Amino acid sequence: MGEEFQPLPGVKLTVRSAPAVGDRFVLSVQEPKDFDFAVHDGVILTAICRFIALVRADPELQRAYGQHADAYLKVVRSDLIPKWKPYWRDCGDGGLLVAQVDEALTYPGISLPHNQYLALGNALIWLYRITGDSAYRDQAAKMARCFKSHLRLVDNHYDWNYWDAVGEWDRPWDKPTEKRPEDTGHGSLDVSFVVDAAEAGIVFDQTDLQRLANTFLKVMWNGSLTDPAVGGAVNTAKPTRQSGNLQDWVRLSRQEPQVLAVCVKLIPQIGSVKAKAQMVRLLAESQK
Repeated sequence: MGEEFQPLPGVKLTVRSAPAVGDRFVLSVQEPKDFDFAVHDGVILTAICRFIALVRADPELQRAYGQHADAYLKVVRSDLIPKWKPYWRDCGDGGLLVAQVDEALTYPGISLPHNQYLALGNALIWLYRITGDSAYRDQAAKMARCFKSHLRLVDNHYDWNYWDAVGEWDRPWDKPTEKRPEDTGHGSLDVSFVVDAAEAGIVFDQTDLQRLANTFLKVMWNGSLTDPAVGGAVNTAKPTRQSGNLQDWVRLSRQEPQVLAVCVKLIPQIGSVKAKAQMVRLLAESQK
């Protein structure tokens, strides 16, 4: 009794009572459900929208890829953005998305972490820039106001959490143990949204960008260019596995060139080839 055994790799069972002769155990394995995630759609759709914007801004690209861009835009507007409408929640003068309600999810029906709804917000900003449709701008502005209301101003820099309770639907999960500082990797998505919003004149401005740059330079960076390191969260200079995920932080170099100098030095420390490529692209874009 109380003996632990492992019938399958990765599965441990403990016998809590004395088994009888002939007792058998049956393990029923079910295929996990597939879920769409707003953060994944947001990252992918933002890239697609950037492509559409590039094509429409260049007559040569328009001739070569205009039909493809128009087809992509039609699908994005008619199918991919509207599918998230059931998960929208207004909160005060802001708004955000909540998770699907399904017992297969760990946190069903609660407000999404900031990075997850802001990623889709990026796509909304680009759709507004492409189409001029104010509905996209208004929804992105609500997301921006929601996120900004959770930013804490400390010594002229911003500090914030990975997740915050926003509405009554979050009450079961609104516990101190659920709060943690935003990590550097997911924070990159937050920064991307703020930069895009500021460039589009939506809620955020140059003051906000300066405060985020201060977070990077005065809190997260260790202050060295000979042996640079960046913290794994927005409130620390202590490195973690998240420290290499600096992709959109580099966009703050337009506000503070020192951010560029730090990121250039840190490229060799980034393990993922994909992340390195993205970093190099953003470094180039930050100088335009």
